[in-house]
Amino acid sequence: MLFFLLLMVPLGNSANEVLGRVSNLGFLAAPAAVLLVLQRERVHHSLARLMIDALLVVLCGSNPAIVLLLALYLGGTSTAASP
Repeated sequence: MLFFLLLMVPLGNSANEVLGRVSNLGFLAAPAAVLLVLQRERVHHSLARLMIDALLVVLCGSNPAIVLLLALYLGGTSTAASP
């Protein structure tokens, strides 16, 4: 949806400012992913966890480094859960 909204932005003669701001959204994705993972630990409702997982997938699309972050998180939780 964000992609289609960005297509409709009038860029005018100088598009450097708009495109620069859009590329900076990827830098916000890493702290947002950490906060979502921490929130996911607290939430017990399955619909809320599903929504958080969907947001994490969207964040992985904006910053591929989050895939590594989530892999480290999932690897840590699976070893901590085993006896």
